[in-house]
Amino acid sequence: FQVFVKTCTGKTITIDVEGSETIESVKEKINAKDGTPVQRQRLIYAGKLLRNDLTVDDFDIKRECTIQMLIFSQSFQVFVKTCTGKTITIDVEGSETIE
Repeated sequence: FQVFVKTCTGKTITIDVEGSETIESVKEKINAKDGTPVQRQRLIYAGKLLRNDLTVDDFDIKRECTIQMLIFSQSFQVFVKTCTGKTITIDVEGSETIE
């Protein structure tokens, strides 16, 4: 059956799902249509955050319902204090490394 996924930009994506498939599988379908990486997607239905390891049926998701998609940012700030006491703020991505 079909469900609708509303993005934070207001765009609506239509995807086909099965009751027995996992939320992670649903996120993969969203990624194929929208390009949003699975690990950055947060799906909300009926006020509940949908866990990747549970199924569409576990959340009682029905035909033609709307699921809200939020995008989780992987960037954050690091505060570095120098030996002179000055604090420097650096914006980083979660995938970056320190060398």
